[in-house]
Amino acid sequence: MAGTFWKDTTDFLLDGLGTNLFAQSANLISSIAPLFSMGFGIYFMIIILNAYGRGFDGNAIDFAKKTVAWLIIIACAFNATQYQKIAGMLYEFPEWLAGIINGNFDVGAIDVAWDSITQAVSQITEQASDLGMTDFADKLMFYIAAGFLICCGIVFFGIVVAYYLVAKISLAMVLLIGPLFLGMMLFSSTRQYAMNWFSQIFNYAVTIALFTILMSVQMKIFENHIQNLVTEHWASSLQIFGILPVFLLVTILLVVVAFSIPSIASALTGGAGAGGFSTMVNFVRQALNGGKHSSPLSGVGVQKAYGQGKTAIGKARQFMGYMGNHIGNGRK
Repeated sequence: MAGTFWKDTTDFLLDGLGTNLFAQSANLISSIAPLFSMGFGIYFMIIILNAYGRGFDGNAIDFAKKTVAWLIIIACAFNATQYQKIAGMLYEFPEWLAGIINGNFDVGAIDVAWDSITQAVSQITEQASDLGMTDFADKLMFYIAAGFLICCGIVFFGIVVAYYLVAKISLAMVLLIGPLFLGMMLFSSTRQYAMNWFSQIFNYAVTIALFTILMSVQMKIFENHIQNLVTEHWASSLQIFGILPVFLLVTILLVVVAFSIPSIASALTGGAGAGGFSTMVNFVRQALNGGKHSSPLSGVGVQKAYGQGKTAIGKARQFMGYMGNHIGNGRK
């Protein structure tokens, strides 16, 4: 029976968002509405006096257009029920956009794939436990393969899901304070703040849509090319290590694509939100590389990782040779 870890995690983190969170925007609206009404009243009187001094007849059409725009902004920003509907539509917009492009995606599909990986790990460890100490090298290789497989699986699914959750929660936070920025559209001097708010929403929407599409592509790759490999019965440890590089290559490829998606979304939306995601990407890269700026996926990090891996393999061979000689001497 497949577990539901990934779906339960996303539901736990996103369950309080959406309608439940946007309902709290009514408190924000009730707090800022008196301030905006006072400021807009003064702003409106200044416009009336300015139009009166220049001749009201010549500015009647322009004033009528501004009045209609003000009424729409006030209805959207300071009507709690109306704003909750607008926020809900914007919150679901990324999934709708991704669904049009690539069809609907359910996070529960990741649980099915993760269950196949855990079954493969259990199968490998069972094969390793059946081997005696005379086959210590094969036993060790089986355990290394099991650990390698579970680590690749965590990275394979975890990074994309983590990015998706961060973008989704960030979108909800931006929508929560939306009435404040929509109210700023009433004044010409603060209208740019509202436009930045719209740019941020569109940036997160495109980012979430791209990650949703990536998760769907990821699952298709796993189901078509990897799932059959990890669920086979392996006769020897060498057979396992002939399969694992395929999984590792796909994992590295998808991680690189996941790291580049925020930059792509920022470029498509005029650079909005690039700083926050770039900071998070750099933080993840430094964490994977022991706090250093050189990434293990490029530049100096590749050479260093290659050297460390070569050294580790050499030490493992020496250790296996020593254990083999020790076991052979024990038999004599």
